[in-house]
Amino acid sequence: MRKIYLSVSAIALVLIFVACKKSNTTTADAKTVENLSGVYTISAINVSTGGVNFDEYASLKDCEKDNTITLLTDLTLEYTDAGTQCSPPESSTGTWKLSSNSDSLYITGISTFPQGVGALIQTWNGTTLVLNGTNEISGHIATTTITLNKQ
Repeated sequence: MRKIYLSVSAIALVLIFVACKKSNTTTADAKTVENLSGVYTISAINVSTGGVNFDEYASLKDCEKDNTITLLTDLTLEYTDAGTQCSPPESSTGTWKLSSNSDSLYITGISTFPQGVGALIQTWNGTTLVLNGTNEISGHIATTTITLNKQ
Protein backbone atom coordinates (compact mmCIF):
# COMPACT_ATOMS: atom_id res chain seq x y z
CA MET A 1 0.00 0.00 0.00
CA ARG A 2 2.86 2.32 0.80
CA LYS A 3 4.38 1.75 -2.68
CA ILE A 4 1.09 2.68 -4.33
CA TYR A 5 0.85 5.84 -2.22
CA LEU A 6 4.44 6.84 -3.10
CA SER A 7 3.85 6.14 -6.81
CA VAL A 8 0.65 8.18 -6.87
CA SER A 9 2.39 10.99 -4.96
CA ALA A 10 5.32 10.98 -7.40
CA ILE A 11 2.99 11.08 -10.43
CA ALA A 12 0.96 13.91 -8.87
CA LEU A 13 4.15 15.86 -8.16
CA VAL A 14 5.34 15.45 -11.78
CA LEU A 15 1.93 16.57 -13.09
CA ILE A 16 2.01 19.65 -10.87
CA PHE A 17 5.46 20.65 -12.18
CA VAL A 18 4.41 20.08 -15.80
CA ALA A 19 1.17 22.03 -15.34
CA CYS A 20 3.03 24.96 -13.77
CA LYS A 21 5.65 25.21 -16.50
CA LYS A 22 5.66 28.69 -17.99
CA SER A 23 4.75 28.84 -21.65
CA ASN A 24 6.62 31.22 -23.92
CA THR A 25 3.95 32.34 -26.35
CA THR A 26 5.58 35.73 -27.03
CA THR A 27 8.88 35.03 -28.72
CA ALA A 28 11.17 37.30 -30.69
CA ASP A 29 10.16 35.61 -33.92
CA ALA A 30 6.42 36.15 -33.48
CA LYS A 31 5.12 38.42 -36.24
CA THR A 32 3.94 41.37 -34.16
CA VAL A 33 4.30 45.14 -34.58
CA GLU A 34 6.55 45.23 -31.53
CA ASN A 35 8.87 42.47 -32.77
CA LEU A 36 9.06 43.71 -36.36
CA SER A 37 9.74 47.31 -35.30
CA GLY A 38 13.39 48.30 -35.57
CA VAL A 39 16.15 49.41 -37.92
CA TYR A 40 16.86 47.28 -41.01
CA THR A 41 19.30 47.22 -43.88
CA ILE A 42 18.59 45.56 -47.21
CA SER A 43 20.91 42.65 -47.91
CA ALA A 44 19.26 41.18 -51.03
CA ILE A 45 16.76 42.11 -53.72
CA ASN A 46 16.00 39.39 -56.26
CA VAL A 47 13.50 39.69 -59.10
CA SER A 48 12.19 36.73 -61.10
CA THR A 49 10.17 37.16 -64.27
CA GLY A 50 9.64 34.93 -67.28
CA GLY A 51 11.97 32.29 -65.86
CA VAL A 52 14.82 34.79 -65.57
CA ASN A 53 16.27 35.87 -62.22
CA PHE A 54 17.86 39.26 -61.62
CA ASP A 55 20.02 40.32 -58.69
CA GLU A 56 18.71 43.86 -58.24
CA TYR A 57 20.80 44.37 -55.11
CA ALA A 58 23.97 44.14 -57.22
CA SER A 59 22.71 47.00 -59.39
CA LEU A 60 22.27 49.36 -56.42
CA LYS A 61 24.78 52.16 -56.03
CA ASP A 62 27.16 51.70 -53.09
CA CYS A 63 25.59 54.69 -51.36
CA GLU A 64 22.20 52.90 -51.47
CA LYS A 65 23.39 49.58 -50.02
CA ASP A 66 24.00 51.02 -46.55
CA ASN A 67 20.68 52.86 -46.24
CA THR A 68 18.36 51.94 -43.40
CA ILE A 69 14.63 51.36 -43.07
CA THR A 70 13.25 52.03 -39.60
CA LEU A 71 9.86 50.51 -38.80
CA LEU A 72 8.44 52.42 -35.83
CA THR A 73 5.81 51.06 -33.44
CA ASP A 74 3.43 53.90 -34.43
CA LEU A 75 3.36 52.28 -37.93
CA THR A 76 5.42 55.00 -39.58
CA LEU A 77 8.73 54.33 -41.23
CA GLU A 78 11.86 56.25 -42.05
CA TYR A 79 14.08 55.48 -45.02
CA THR A 80 17.46 57.03 -44.20
CA ASP A 81 20.44 57.66 -46.44
CA ALA A 82 22.89 56.27 -43.90
CA GLY A 83 26.64 55.73 -44.21
CA THR A 84 27.92 56.86 -47.59
CA GLN A 85 25.65 59.69 -48.70
CA CYS A 86 24.06 59.62 -52.15
CA SER A 87 23.79 62.83 -54.14
CA PRO A 88 21.10 63.97 -53.64
CA PRO A 89 20.34 62.18 -50.34
CA GLU A 90 17.59 59.53 -50.62
CA SER A 91 15.77 59.88 -47.31
CA SER A 92 11.98 59.66 -47.07
CA THR A 93 9.15 58.71 -44.74
CA GLY A 94 6.17 56.42 -45.13
CA THR A 95 3.90 54.01 -43.35
CA TRP A 96 3.75 50.28 -42.73
CA LYS A 97 1.22 47.84 -41.38
CA LEU A 98 0.91 44.18 -40.63
CA SER A 99 -2.00 42.24 -42.12
CA SER A 100 -4.70 41.03 -39.73
CA ASN A 101 -3.39 37.46 -39.87
CA SER A 102 0.26 38.62 -39.65
CA ASP A 103 1.30 36.96 -42.91
CA SER A 104 1.88 40.15 -44.95
CA LEU A 105 3.53 43.50 -44.53
CA TYR A 106 2.36 46.62 -46.35
CA ILE A 107 4.94 49.38 -46.86
CA THR A 108 4.25 52.68 -48.61
CA GLY A 109 6.24 55.83 -49.11
CA ILE A 110 9.63 54.54 -50.26
CA SER A 111 10.65 53.62 -53.78
CA THR A 112 12.24 50.27 -52.85
CA PHE A 113 8.77 48.83 -52.32
CA PRO A 114 5.98 49.03 -54.92
CA GLN A 115 3.31 51.48 -53.84
CA GLY A 116 0.11 49.97 -52.51
CA VAL A 117 1.35 46.39 -52.79
CA GLY A 118 1.62 44.08 -49.83
CA ALA A 119 4.51 41.70 -49.45
CA LEU A 120 4.09 38.21 -48.06
CA ILE A 121 6.33 37.53 -45.09
CA GLN A 122 8.23 34.50 -46.39
CA THR A 123 10.34 34.13 -43.26
CA TRP A 124 10.97 36.00 -40.01
CA ASN A 125 13.32 34.66 -37.36
CA GLY A 126 13.64 37.70 -35.12
CA THR A 127 16.53 39.26 -37.06
CA THR A 128 16.05 38.47 -40.76
CA LEU A 129 12.86 39.44 -42.58
CA VAL A 130 12.29 38.02 -46.07
CA LEU A 131 9.43 39.53 -48.05
CA ASN A 132 7.91 38.30 -51.34
CA GLY A 133 5.73 40.41 -53.58
CA THR A 134 4.45 40.34 -57.12
CA ASN A 135 4.11 43.30 -59.42
CA GLU A 136 4.11 44.15 -63.10
CA ILE A 137 7.33 45.20 -64.82
CA SER A 138 7.13 46.18 -68.50
CA GLY A 139 3.97 44.13 -68.97
CA HIS A 140 5.37 41.01 -67.26
CA ILE A 141 4.48 39.63 -63.84
CA ALA A 142 7.54 39.68 -61.61
CA THR A 143 8.18 38.21 -58.17
CA THR A 144 10.43 40.32 -55.97
CA THR A 145 12.12 38.91 -52.88
CA ILE A 146 13.66 41.42 -50.48
CA THR A 147 15.80 40.37 -47.52
CA LEU A 148 16.06 42.81 -44.62
CA ASN A 149 18.43 42.38 -41.67
CA LYS A 150 17.50 43.92 -38.33
CA GLN A 151 20.33 45.90 -36.74
